[in-house]
Amino acid sequence: MYWKNIAVTSGHCIYNGDRGGWATSIVVRPAANGYFCPYGTSNATELHSAKKWVNNGDSGYDYGVIVLSNDIGNSTGWFGTIWRSWSLVGYNVTVAGYPGECFRQMFKMSGQISRSTTRKVYYQIDTTAGQSGSPVYNADGYVYAIHTTGETLYGNGGARITKSLFRFLQSFRQT
Repeated sequence: MYWKNIAVTSGHCIYNGDRGGWATSIVVRPAANGYFCPYGTSNATELHSAKKWVNNGDSGYDYGVIVLSNDIGNSTGWFGTIWRSWSLVGYNVTVAGYPGECFRQMFKMSGQISRSTTRKVYYQIDTTAGQSGSPVYNADGYVYAIHTTGETLYGNGGARITKSLFRFLQSFRQT
């Protein structure tokens, strides 16, 4: 969760050109324990992603925004985002999400960022299929990246929060 009615995820979770384009129906469960969803669910009303993801599949822009039908974030709370122009190598982060093999059970692991580029970060933190869109965050609850990729040459990775992505995400928060 990023705001009371905003969820952030990987772009490929909401737009996949090989599968017909935009998702037609999304239900967000901000927490789960098997079939039990302590905060309930919310339906997507709008989907947004970067043109460079939608038009070109550029992995540095593999992020998406889901506008929700209710203010479920008022019950769950939400993450903040942070951007840094310098290398993030050595920063301690956690990746937490709900991979398919864990059947709606949260899987969380921490470690350090091992490689940092302008638009991506990489880490030797275990992730598995279905964890795309998970936050890559620090101990203070600020997200540095959105998990997008598993098993690359450099380990697992995510789309880095850049200054432009930070501003894009901020544009969805109402003041």
